[in-house]
Amino acid sequence: MAVFLADTWLHVTTKTVNFIQISPVTTPVDYSLTLVPGCTIGNNSFTSQGESFCSLNVAATAVFLANATQSFQVLNNISDVTTVLTYEGKPSYTYLGIPRDQFSQRDFTATTFGMNTQCKPISNECNLNGDYGAFTPFTCAESFQGDLTSGPSWKIAHFNDSSMSSNLTTSGVHNPYYFGLAARENAGAGTTSPITRGNVPEIVDVLHGGIAFVLFCTTTLYDVEYDTVNGTVTRFVATASNDSVANAWQGPISLVSGAPGTPSLQQAAGLAVFSNTAQELADKIALAYSQVALAVGAQAVRRSPALAVQERQSFLVSRIPAAPLFTLVIANLLFVILGIVLAAIAIHTSGGEVREVQARLSIVGLVADRFEAQRGRTGVEDMDAYFEEKDGNGSIRVAIDNGSGEGYRYRIWPRGH
Repeated sequence: MAVFLADTWLHVTTKTVNFIQISPVTTPVDYSLTLVPGCTIGNNSFTSQGESFCSLNVAATAVFLANATQSFQVLNNISDVTTVLTYEGKPSYTYLGIPRDQFSQRDFTATTFGMNTQCKPISNECNLNGDYGAFTPFTCAESFQGDLTSGPSWKIAHFNDSSMSSNLTTSGVHNPYYFGLAARENAGAGTTSPITRGNVPEIVDVLHGGIAFVLFCTTTLYDVEYDTVNGTVTRFVATASNDSVANAWQGPISLVSGAPGTPSLQQAAGLAVFSNTAQELADKIALAYSQVALAVGAQAVRRSPALAVQERQSFLVSRIPAAPLFTLVIANLLFVILGIVLAAIAIHTSGGEVREVQARLSIVGLVADRFEAQRGRTGVEDMDAYFEEKDGNGSIRVAIDNGSGEGYRYRIWPRGH
């Protein structure tokens, strides 16, 4: 923008900025996640499901998810109730949140549940050995041992303590709870897997193909309160949950018939073997476990009102630097003041001679000066006073005449001639 002022150019540079207007939302909006009523009765263990029906449907020959539809929708990321998200903090957390398309123009404070899993490689401690060809044995504890070649190539067991003394968790677990994972991956890849080329510790190259490893992991459930502003989590407060919350998630991932989370975990492990170190592999599987376990256990939650919600409305505005803007405003005000002063001067000097000069310069004044006698040249106060008729001297006639033969000119005759 450029403004012409006192023979100089005043340049004001403007910028277009996105202005955000905030307004509170007073009606309840379900952005929090809380436990379903059945998960608030007992300790949510396998043995208490008959009275609470929280996360497990215990039948005579099998164990089913209490609300499989919600769990599988969250696991496959198609749920309109909740989704699994990750908060990248120190430490990082996996938590259940609201699908982003449901709050794109809103900020809120809400409650939910989160999980953090830490894994470490323990292949050496468990004497994992891949040199026997048809056997890949390991022994971590009496409750966690096996063979990854002649037996299942994927073995996971949950424990109540870090010593892995018992894998019986039907009466419930504590928070945190523990699990061991032993796996043989990429059996058809021979003995040239990328991670084993560098002879990585804790990763075993299996003689008849594939690689094997054993992990020990610790999982903690959290009650979470968080703020989301413009789609970004700005505050994340995680407090360790009680044991009943841990049971609501540990049961579905470990006791349900068919192990619904296992395919997703196996896929994650198959990708994790392309890590550079054993700990990197363990970290990737730990994250995958948190994501899968939270999704499978998502049947335990329902939507509830958020603690606070506000609406954001954005629109474009112009941003002008303060100094040029105020200079422009002051200059315009000075023009106003100058106009008032000039108007006052004009009003003060508009009477007397000024009016007569103005009248002389008009068509009427010029006619009177040319065709009237002395009265057309003397000072007057009224336009009519220019003419002889004002004094009763009669009127005259004006015409074009060439009586002298020297060309045409104006000539006047008294009326009657």
